[in-house]
Amino acid sequence: MPVSIIEAVKRFYGQLVCCFKIGDSVSTFWRRIMGFLQGSSFSIEGALAIMHIWTCAVEEEAGVAPSSYIDDSNFIAEGNQHAEKTAKAWKTTIEIDEY
Repeated sequence: MPVSIIEAVKRFYGQLVCCFKIGDSVSTFWRRIMGFLQGSSFSIEGALAIMHIWTCAVEEEAGVAPSSYIDDSNFIAEGNQHAEKTAKAWKTTIEIDEY
């Protein structure tokens, strides 16, 4: 994904203020720190792009069999080195999460 798009999304989410509304009542305002907006057409594309990057990275770096559905992911590590593969997959996952 181009850096310019990533930066635009970061700016959008960084300035976004949310609240809950029930009837005429509104909660206090708060800033989102995680997750995608529901109903935004870009949310699906963003989630799919991120999960594609994650899938390719853990498969290549750790040799595991990854899968995902929107923003839910998992992987299977098989063979004699399954513990080492799992550790590498988690390390790669953390690196992507921290980016």
